[in-house]
Amino acid sequence: MKEEILRLLRSADGYISGQELCNRFGVSRTAVWKAINQLKEAGYEIEAQQNKGYRLMAAPDLMTEAEIKSLMHTDWVAKEVLYFDTIDSTNTKAQELLVEDGRILDVNCDVPAGECQVVDLHGKTVLPGFHDSHEHFLCYATDKEKINFFGIRSLEEMAERTRRYIADRGIKKGEWIQGGGWNENEFDVPVLPSRQDLDKFCPDNPAIFTRTCCSVAVANTAALKAAGIFDDIPTLQDGHIVVDENGVPTGMLHERARHLVYDILTKYTKEQLKQFILDYQKDLLSTGLTTVQTDDFKLWDATIDDILAAYEELDKYGGYYSLEYLPVLWRQTFA
Repeated sequence: MKEEILRLLRSADGYISGQELCNRFGVSRTAVWKAINQLKEAGYEIEAQQNKGYRLMAAPDLMTEAEIKSLMHTDWVAKEVLYFDTIDSTNTKAQELLVEDGRILDVNCDVPAGECQVVDLHGKTVLPGFHDSHEHFLCYATDKEKINFFGIRSLEEMAERTRRYIADRGIKKGEWIQGGGWNENEFDVPVLPSRQDLDKFCPDNPAIFTRTCCSVAVANTAALKAAGIFDDIPTLQDGHIVVDENGVPTGMLHERARHLVYDILTKYTKEQLKQFILDYQKDLLSTGLTTVQTDDFKLWDATIDDILAAYEELDKYGGYYSLEYLPVLWRQTFA
């Protein structure tokens, strides 16, 4: 009863009379008074005033059993809470699970032999699927399609990864090349890459390599010229195109200046995006993530229309998971 009283006190705008609580639970004033005192002993600050009733003033910074139960608003899951102040291992309390269609239905249940398949986990721990409430999933997926510069220690290593990427992917002359994750502060000799460096790494392709902070990028000469910012350098309010002592771009692009190149990149198609979603959801599943909320509209190499269509078509025709659209975020539940 005290959990229900706590839930009512938490949701009330003001006081709740003792008589109202008596009527709701069909108990005496003494029973209500005892429940209120138990909550006070657990650390809840509850004000009591004659002719007004009870009002919750503050809750303890503890995840008590009453706190958990009062905050639960579910139709079927977690209706029964097993709460222990201390415990050596949950394995001493939960030895068996009844699972149906991916959902845990019961703990330590007594199911007649032959009515279900028994899987012996040999003492391993079972955890529910995790939920990540802040992701940029398609940004992650498309980054996996680009050159990975995380962990490199020199421009020579950047050059080698670029050459290998071009060879392994069969990149044709004139196709855009993207990479990301470099950090000059982690180089053995800290030095910023320049457009001349990228010209040597990929002389036949326009290229832009984004720094690990995602606020700075370096582009080669072909990319700067394709964007129209090599000979005619614009002045930006929210970005900066770095130039040398002669006023020639070094290739470094800060903040919004990066988007002068990003905006002209070849966009991924809807079908490519769908395949990325299907391929790289496996990475999430391998870590135990079964649900994510993701904002993918920051993606610069795909259109918003194609991003929406990719998710909507996969949801409609199957092949991955259930999808719920939130005002800004996509919520994806992986199968």
